[in-house]
Amino acid sequence: MTYGESYDEAAIRETKEEIGADRIQLLFLFKCKYDKEDNRSFFQIYKSVYNGPVNFQKDEIESGKFVSIEELQDMIKDKKFCPDSIEMFNRYMKGFHGKKDKEGTATWLWRA
Repeated sequence: MTYGESYDEAAIRETKEEIGADRIQLLFLFKCKYDKEDNRSFFQIYKSVYNGPVNFQKDEIESGKFVSIEELQDMIKDKKFCPDSIEMFNRYMKGFHGKKDKEGTATWLWRA
């Protein structure tokens, strides 16, 4: 986030910067605080449905791919992930995974 920018503004800007998605609509899910000795993070979690092209920006993202929830759970066991991202994912799994919104669409994650 930049000074004076809201979480919503940052999430929209970062989505465009990191995957090239323009005019995306994000729906707020929850706030999360990660407070450990080596890292303190405050973030909000959003969901979105997006059917446009995805262009990972090499200067923003080291690598990226779409995986199932099960594949991600296996990856977390075997690979390095930021601890705050794992905590965010676990909170999502407890409260939102598999639930559908009023339009009947499943929840996807985006973090700001």
